[in-house]
Parts: sequence; C-alpha cells; structure tokens
Amino acid sequence: MYESTVADITSKIEAFKEEMDSFSEELYDSLIENMSLTVEDFIHNMEADKDNIERVIGSTLKKLEL
Repeated sequence: MYESTVADITSKIEAFKEEMDSFSEELYDSLIENMSLTVEDFIHNMEADKDNIERVIGSTLKKLEL
C-alpha cells in the first residue's frame, strides 16, 4: 500500500507540474533548489514566533519528527 500511495502522489505532482505556467515553474524550481534553506528558514520563523502562533491557533505547537 505504501508504494501505491507514493506512486499516486508522485503522479499527481507530475500532472500538476505539467499544468504550470513559466512563472510557476521558476518558483517551483527555485523552491526545490533551495529546499534546505527554505526548511531552515521556516523552522527558524516558527520558533521565533512560536508564542504568537500558538495564541492565534489556540493550541501549542508540537515538534514534528520524521
């Protein structure tokens, strides 16, 4: 089941990418190329603004471990 789920998601991503305009393609490529930096920035911003985010969502943030 796991392999079929991955294949389904991959297929949907590829279909989505085929429909993108040139601006969206550049944005997507840039995101993928800079994924490590993007993730680091996201985590930093979440940690820096944790109290405010928790107040807005009305719940505590929990660390996601993969």
